Amino acid sequence: MPESRKTRTRYLIDKQFQLKYILDYTKILLGGAVVTIAILFSTSADRNTVYQLNNNTVTYYQKTTTSVNGKTTEKFTPIEILLPDYTKETSLLQLKLNGILIVSFWYLVIISLFTLFKSHKMAGPVLKIRQAITNFLKTGATDKVTLRKNDEFRELAELVNRLLKKK
Repeated sequence: MPESRKTRTRYLIDKQFQLKYILDYTKILLGGAVVTIAILFSTSADRNTVYQLNNNTVTYYQKTTTSVNGKTTEKFTPIEILLPDYTKETSLLQLKLNGILIVSFWYLVIISLFTLFKSHKMAGPVLKIRQAITNFLKTGATDKVTLRKNDEFRELAELVNRLLKKK
């Protein structure tokens, strides 16, 4: 079958088919996100709380003792630490949930784009085959079905071409 050099001008060729295809993959992604959140929620029974740290440091003096040649010396070493701000608490579950939702959103965008391009390689050939058969049934014309190099259903298009040729 000769290769068609046509480039894509529209990505939604058969909107009903392609949107259903995208929706099916979206359902899988959303189902996975729901299961992940359910597992996360069920395993976070203790509902740990996380507190933000203050910007102010507190100096803490740690006592250290050293022994050299049997002589013990004590020394206080200053250490600066940040204390929690107990007025700014966040649930650990909420932190995890936010991360899951953000990642799921980006997966949804990526999967939607992938399925749009993949469905385009299927919808175009199906549309061309449908048009060729419809045209044949209405007028008896035997228009040859030509597909792009990377389209799906190339074997089916070849069979339709052979069938129309035998007319």
